[in-house]
Amino acid sequence: SSQPCSLVALLLMLYSLSSMMEISDGASNQMHNSSFPTNIHDAAKIAIAEIKKLSDDNSYYETLELKEILHAETSIGTFHKNIDITLSLSASNFASGKDTEKFQVLVMTAFDEERVTGIAIKELPAMKKKWTEESETAYDDRYLK
Repeated sequence: SSQPCSLVALLLMLYSLSSMMEISDGASNQMHNSSFPTNIHDAAKIAIAEIKKLSDDNSYYETLELKEILHAETSIGTFHKNIDITLSLSASNFASGKDTEKFQVLVMTAFDEERVTGIAIKELPAMKKKWTEESETAYDDRYLK
């Protein structure tokens, strides 16, 4: 299952590039309260859906759910708008054994904000080894027999 690793590497590279290309004219908009605008909620939902897609074949991330948006900041990049979001996610199978963990995602949108052009996550959730082994066995049973 090298596909998720190469996809993660690509997403991390995109995240790094977008960070380097940001216009640093003080035009970022930081938000810290619980009443985030709809576009922030939509971006968070899209990011979680995309992370879940990374494991379509092996179910690693299927239990991820949005618990809370902790922080959001928007900025204008060279090729798109950036929405940098800190999320509290819940899952039943985090390797840490915790019910919730914090993750930072970057959602890149077209300048008109009508479509998402990419997402990146700094660090993918670490899942319990037993869970991932069971998921791989289920994948093997479904697709390799």
